[in-house]
Amino acid sequence: MSRFEDFVDTLTHLAVNEKLKFLIELDFKTTDENRQQAVDELIRIVKSTEGKYDKAIYNYFFVSSFYPGALGMLRAQSDDMVLAFATHPFYEHGKVKSRLAGWLMTTLAKKHHAQIVETHQCYINKSKVKRWKRKGFLVHSFTANSLDERNRIKDLNIASTSRLSEGR
Repeated sequence: MSRFEDFVDTLTHLAVNEKLKFLIELDFKTTDENRQQAVDELIRIVKSTEGKYDKAIYNYFFVSSFYPGALGMLRAQSDDMVLAFATHPFYEHGKVKSRLAGWLMTTLAKKHHAQIVETHQCYINKSKVKRWKRKGFLVHSFTANSLDERNRIKDLNIASTSRLSEGR
């Protein structure tokens, strides 16, 4: 059993048997060369856990990816998995692909059956959140680390991921 399988099994046990409440974001990063292998491995692990704990596991995690093709491949193998299309429209020197992905975020998310749109907190504002929610998406922000950033996200009434250390 791999470390990831041990991790998934432990979290699933805590969720299903111990009734702990949490939600984990699985940030799914692949390359073109290993995408199919990575998708197959994730599906294999999730299906084996699903076999042990039924579909309850889907209440405790979602998979996010910057790669819409990976989301499409995951969706083709699982209707139950919650997917998030992630984009960072200001990534590395304003690359055209990043800006285009930000502009087409909801179109790409819908095409690949993602339920969540996810972007860096610097790209989110009330107008965008309202528009994305109106289109039926949940909204998630990544990298809301400082207290000011977390308060801003809280004011927008959306979920976020933070990398917090002790004492922050």
